[in-house]
Amino acid sequence: MLQLDTQHYQNLIKDAKILEQDERGAKVYETPNNKIIKLFRSRRKLSSATFYSYAKHFVRNARRLQLRDLDTIVIDNLYFVSDENCYLVQYSKLEGVTLREQLKQSQQPMALIQDLIPYLNHLHNKGVFFRSIHFGNILYQANHKFALIDIADMNIYPWSLTFWQRVRNFRHLSRYPEDQMYLQQFGFDHFLQQYFNLAGYKNWQIKCLINWTQSRTAFR
Repeated sequence: MLQLDTQHYQNLIKDAKILEQDERGAKVYETPNNKIIKLFRSRRKLSSATFYSYAKHFVRNARRLQLRDLDTIVIDNLYFVSDENCYLVQYSKLEGVTLREQLKQSQQPMALIQDLIPYLNHLHNKGVFFRSIHFGNILYQANHKFALIDIADMNIYPWSLTFWQRVRNFRHLSRYPEDQMYLQQFGFDHFLQQYFNLAGYKNWQIKCLINWTQSRTAFR
């Protein structure tokens, strides 16, 4: 991790476009040279050590995903800006649009949902439990492959996810109304049937898992 004073921090974000912000200010910048600057600010009720943990997990998860040959961002640097009391991560912009955006502009949105099924199974087989997974954190690239962004809240295990972990992850995936619309259009039970079948579960297990999953998601 590198220390950054205010002057160098200002130089880093000079002429940058704000991509995301909240009541405390900018959270994500895009610089003219296609770099993304993501800020992790400390809050009063959270120590700087806590926010360092978020920033550190973000960096670590990027590297661990790459070791598993999963597309994600490539980290340039992790900085601490003492005057701003924040950590920031700099990485190269990953080209593409979010799956949420691609679904809105696609003439065949259900084909994208179909492609999502083997991708999710591949993630889970690689041991990736992404708590923040939703259609806004999955990037659709020009090569028609998916990639993960905003990856701080994630566990990566050296084994495939258990079926209970897989079911829990679908609860995360289906929590946003704008995403639910496409899953409902595809048929959430059909989505789960295909996923669990691909994951190697037997028909009676699939039926039980679908019933259990639907009872604990927005699709009731």
